[in-house]
Amino acid sequence: QQNIDPKYPVFVLVGLIFDEESYGHFDIRFKTLKKELFGTDQFIVHTAEITRPNKAKDQKSLKFNNTDFRKKFYNEVDKIISESNYEIIACAIHKDKLASKENPLPNDPYITSFNSILERLMELKQDNQFSIYPEKRGHNEDTKLELAFLRAKVVGTGRHKGATVSEKIKLFELVSKEQNMS
Repeated sequence: QQNIDPKYPVFVLVGLIFDEESYGHFDIRFKTLKKELFGTDQFIVHTAEITRPNKAKDQKSLKFNNTDFRKKFYNEVDKIISESNYEIIACAIHKDKLASKENPLPNDPYITSFNSILERLMELKQDNQFSIYPEKRGHNEDTKLELAFLRAKVVGTGRHKGATVSEKIKLFELVSKEQNMS
């Protein structure tokens, strides 16, 4: 039985779906905002650095200690997001229910969420192809995710054949935070 941190009993995974043109507009606007606020578009925005700026490696994160700066950052990001063209697929899991007594070998919440999102992606736009860019999380987690995707391509998902997954997903590439994708 896995230990569940009572502060984080829910796991949420979100996929954003952009067409290439819409992502291009979003990327330009987000990089422009980073240049304006941090002096460079190479600043990597990550929740840990925003919520715990004093522990961040990049000194620019210390700006988040300033309430007015933080408010401006969130307002500007909200504006970019609300004016962008994308769709969201999300999956939320109660970890304690996934790790119940009836399931002595609980599924990994990340892999379970990924599979759910992949299934819904297959149903979203029947004639589209997609590229998927999950964020790297460490060697073991990355390997589990790659295996889950490979399994979906070979044996399928609950509702879709492996050939359908292979046909619809043209690229699956894990990216590190250092790659600085918006």
